Amino acid sequence: MKGFENKGSALGRFIEECGEALDAAGKTVRFGSGSYNPLPGASKESNEDWLQREVGDLEVGRRRR
Repeated sequence: MKGFENKGSALGRFIEECGEALDAAGKTVRFGSGSYNPLPGASKESNEDWLQREVGDLEVGRRRR
């Protein structure tokens, strides 16, 4: 989310981060924690690492509200 920290309301940014965390959680449950996006050019970050990163973003967003 770099570069967009000051765009929109704090609540709007927090809601967007919730959506990103839900995406990561859904992929982790569906495909497993060690899986990753197989598309060319996609990050090879595991679903578990992605979920942890998104939860961290949520915690940062919560503190900024």
